[in-house]
Amino acid sequence: MPYDLGLVERGRNLLGDYIKDENIKMFGGLVFMINANMCCRVAGQVVMVRVAPTHHDSSIALPNVRPVTKGNRPMIGFLLVGGAAVESDADLKQWLDLGLEHNRTLPPKSRCSHRFQSPRKSASKPLELIRTFVLD
Repeated sequence: MPYDLGLVERGRNLLGDYIKDENIKMFGGLVFMINANMCCRVAGQVVMVRVAPTHHDSSIALPNVRPVTKGNRPMIGFLLVGGAAVESDADLKQWLDLGLEHNRTLPPKSRCSHRFQSPRKSASKPLELIRTFVLD
């Protein structure tokens, strides 16, 4: 699902100086990384916000907010917020501030920790072993 460029731009403007890290296309949308931790993601006209687990239950009771699920289980601390809940900049800022609040509690990661190791690097080691045994 493509992301709403208007919503992405509003998010960038509201997050301002916090989003020095790169944005990553992931989870079917555009993810805003802060200190190499996911803060929020825009996919379509919905924002996925990572909040403190203590805010989870009270947040999903609000209109236009639902939990992110994996199978049938909710992912505690991950919310999907859309519709009227992100219509105005003030509403969107409220959700982004919750995401920033939680992000500040997380330890910073190295910028490359979210990337996977290239399959070529891991695949070359067994070939080197095979060459060693065959040539010797």
